[in-house]
Order: sequence, then C-alpha cells, then structure tokens
Amino acid sequence: QRLKWESDILEKVRQAAAPNLMQLLGYSALRDEVYLPLMFASVRPHERPLPCPSPMDARPKAECSISRGQVADCFSSSASKRDKHITKPDDVQRLVFDHGKMPLALITFQNLNETDGLLEQLAAFTPDFSRLGPDQALLLPGRPIASAGPDRVAPSPVQIMGVGSRYFDTVAWSIVSSPMGANASLDDPAALNPTLSSDTAGDHLLELRVSGLNDQTHSDRVTVTIDNSVAAPSSLGFFDDIQPLMEADCVQCHSATPTQDVLPPVFYTLPAPGENRDVYAEVLSRVNFSDPGESPLLTKPLGQHHNGNVRPGFDLAADDSRYHTFLNWIMAGAPR
Repeated sequence: QRLKWESDILEKVRQAAAPNLMQLLGYSALRDEVYLPLMFASVRPHERPLPCPSPMDARPKAECSISRGQVADCFSSSASKRDKHITKPDDVQRLVFDHGKMPLALITFQNLNETDGLLEQLAAFTPDFSRLGPDQALLLPGRPIASAGPDRVAPSPVQIMGVGSRYFDTVAWSIVSSPMGANASLDDPAALNPTLSSDTAGDHLLELRVSGLNDQTHSDRVTVTIDNSVAAPSSLGFFDDIQPLMEADCVQCHSATPTQDVLPPVFYTLPAPGENRDVYAEVLSRVNFSDPGESPLLTKPLGQHHNGNVRPGFDLAADDSRYHTFLNWIMAGAPR
C-alpha cells in the first residue's frame, strides 16, 4: 500500500505537467537504459543520493542511487558504504527482515525482494545476522513481530503500547516481575494497549506475546518504571510542556539564525506575528505514532539520527528526564 500510494502520487504530479515541481522533487528526463516501472515513463530519479537497503540512520548520507537499479551496489561497491552499513546491523534486520519497511526507494525495494539471492547476500553481509529459522532459512516479513515499546518512566496508572507490533492476530500481555509486595495489574491483557496499575513505585517488567500466521508467536519485553512524582502523560501539552523545552535547547540550531552554517529544515521557534508557520504541525510530523520510540523527535536528541547529538535530558545512561517527558507526551497522543 505504501509503494502504491508513493507511485500514484508521482504519477499524478507527472500527469499534471508540472516539470518545475518534478525538478524540485529530484526527477529529470528518463534515459532509455534505466529501468523503471511504466508509470514513471516520462521521469526518472536524478543522480542524487537516495535511501538504499541499509537504514538511513546508519549513515550520514545514503550513497546508493535508485537509478542504478542494482541493490548489490549498496553493499559491495566501496569501503565507505560497507562501513556505514555495518554500524547498525540490528536496524537492518529489524527494518528489512522484520518490518518490511526498507528499502524506502521503490526500485531498490522491488529488486531486493524479487531478485533471487539478494536477500541472502544482504543477510551474509550483515554482522551477527540472526533472522534465521531452525532450518537456517531466512525469516522474512509477514511473520508476527511483537513490539512492547520503549522503556519508560510514568506514574500509575499508565497505558502501555504494543502499536509497533506487526503481522499478528492475537495479543497477550503479562507482568513478568514487579517490586516486592506490589499490587500490580493490567486492565485487559488481551488488548494491544492495556493500562498498567500499581500501588508501588519501581520497575515493572512486562511481556507482550503475539501470534499470527501458521500459529507462529513472538514476544518482546518492556520495563515500565512507576514514578508518581513525574507528570501524568494525559496532563502534558505541546505549548505548555514540550515547546518550552525545545525553546530552551533545540532552537540554537533549529531557527532562522542557527549557530551552524547550514539552515535547518525545520524551525522550533514560535512564529512571529504574521508569520505563516505552524510549529506544532512541524513537530507532529516528526512523531511516529505507529512506533513511538522510533520518532525522529526522540531519536535526533538521543544522538541516534543523522546529524543528531545527545541533548540535555536525553542521556539514557544518566539524565533522561526530558526524554521521558517527550515520550509520555507522544504516547498520550501528542496533544496540542
């Protein structure tokens, strides 16, 4: 569906005879020797970097061009590509073999999944590859994948979220462990996003098990730390709680007058009177509600996104207070 939507949009732009817009999108005239689906008959990707099978976050820039039409180029043509690819093998396995979300580019996605031997080549090239069945066959997208969400700190009661899970039919949550003497419970263990209640502060280890095709199962665990001194997720709002934190730290780069030489793609300063800009909408576009922990709004200040650095309050090994404020706001629906 994602690929069809992407293709339909480009076809509508092409039919609208908007060459200037197509040029801005990075497309130019088709060359006969370049293979593309028929719907792209009058345009082809420009020779600029576009995403390839390894996750974008694994490298500063994607160095394989969609116009090559050969996924193998992404893994073997240069030492720099190999070095960037192997920095995050877990992401490669998760995004390609679990979620089926990569490559992002249409032509490389089709080639990778339809050309014999390329998935095997990617698996052999990826360090510590683990997506293999008992018979050593590749595990491919379509099997159930449980995602219990990122570890978090929140007061009780708190909604836990399995929305990042994929390809499942049934859900079963359980409490694996809780502080000694705690009275902890889940309101609906068979729901994707149940509510955890506990009368005791501390770490609560939960497990999510999902089942799907051919009765296959998969499980994932999350630690929820109950701390009633932090703000309830439902009480958080963007303009009252999130934007002031961004104003205090993020705007030194994300503003019309950044400290670095390159103008950022988004400003986090509040718009001036008469300025046609919606900072809330900009921030919301960087939230991944289907997999909150992977939101660029979180991964960038965690230092996990390209050109990102660990920001104050986002150090998971030390002070992570701002991280949990942002995460709880996202999990509450990111209200205005």
